[in-house]
Amino acid sequence: MLTTGDILLGLDGIHSRVRRHVLGDQANTFSAKYTGHVALGSAIQRSASDFTGIAPPAFLYTPAGTILSFPTDPSGENLQWVAFLPTPERERKAWDEYRASGQAITDLKDAWKDIKSEPIKSMMDTLTPDNLLLWAPYATPDLPTWHTNRVCLLGDAAHAISPSAGQGTAQALEDVGLMARLLGSKSAMEKGFPAIFAHYERVRRKRLEEIRKITDGSVRSRAATPNYGIWWLKKLGLRLGLSAMNALSGFMRGPSFLTYDVTKENIEV
Repeated sequence: MLTTGDILLGLDGIHSRVRRHVLGDQANTFSAKYTGHVALGSAIQRSASDFTGIAPPAFLYTPAGTILSFPTDPSGENLQWVAFLPTPERERKAWDEYRASGQAITDLKDAWKDIKSEPIKSMMDTLTPDNLLLWAPYATPDLPTWHTNRVCLLGDAAHAISPSAGQGTAQALEDVGLMARLLGSKSAMEKGFPAIFAHYERVRRKRLEEIRKITDGSVRSRAATPNYGIWWLKKLGLRLGLSAMNALSGFMRGPSFLTYDVTKENIEV
């Protein structure tokens, strides 16, 4: 079915077809790339493991890497956890086979075999192909442009990032919020769609630069550190760094992260 309109907003995800239209001959150069780490995890009941001294949501840092655990209900009894494992890229069906065959569990347990402490031991012991969750994260390089005169990219189509900071959906919602304000502004509409799209990209690129820095830093901090001397220094650095951030404004709660308000962005085009 053929549909016509004044503009096209591309929110069609990480493998966006609208992106291909916007970038033209450069599209293949800026296609989504596998991050190199598959996310593996499962659901667990808090009472089935020893979370003494740990109040999810929590990052569990170890020499083998980092596990994120977070509650999935108001009571905090039901939790989900995820760890990142370096592994080669696969096709979609091959990822399904990797999970269903149990090989993903074998690889994950091997990577974490030296970690015997709770609750991590229980997390690993209860894994089965039926309860294992698997995500293969992809990200896009920094695109040369997000728009043409009548077409504009939003969300993962414009700036897919690693999920390590949990910001993929948040950034898409911020994009939509700013675009809605611009398209609803009489003064902005009088300037025309090309000017609106250019302003949107300028504002959102600045925001995404900050988020990418946080995301990239999060990825680096969660990597395995098999050398115990380096791990000791890393652990000390994490303790000092997190303590300093908590003393100032709280971890990831500064004005440039969780307290960002898109309704306060300038929409004067």
